[in-house]
Amino acid sequence: VAARRWARALGLPRRVFVKTPEEVKPAYVDFDSTVYVELLAKYLRGASAAALSEMLPAVEEAWVIDADGARYTAELRIAALDPEPWRPEPWRPEP
Repeated sequence: VAARRWARALGLPRRVFVKTPEEVKPAYVDFDSTVYVELLAKYLRGASAAALSEMLPAVEEAWVIDADGARYTAELRIAALDPEPWRPEPWRPEP
């Protein structure tokens, strides 16, 4: 309950992501969920700093919808590799 009041007092939306320098990926937080608020507290205890960002798109705007109409977020990651390493052109003095 205190976390919800804190978030509202700061004008934070219900769902955010928190990012710390110690973690590679941001973590999802729903301030209406006791479980997520407890995970947030644990996450922040070991953090040197934290940045909160709004979850966008919002759940209501998520484009993955199942047969029952429930919406889900999705992440698409693509790795592109060039088999030939980049080499700079050799330096040539201008004529």
